[in-house]
Amino acid sequence: MAWIAKYHSDFGNIEILQAKDTGSFIYRQGGCFQSECDRDGVSVVPYVHAIFGR
Repeated sequence: MAWIAKYHSDFGNIEILQAKDTGSFIYRQGGCFQSECDRDGVSVVPYVHAIFGR
């Protein structure tokens, strides 16, 4: 993983990382996984697509 950015907010630290093997971007808040998207910005987590499908 490569660190892209880290921000401090009222809700905890927000971190953006990039996977070296796939190039996907991983978003964490307070040390917990929040979301992931591919290099083109398309989410790769199923719950996001399920929400849009409703």
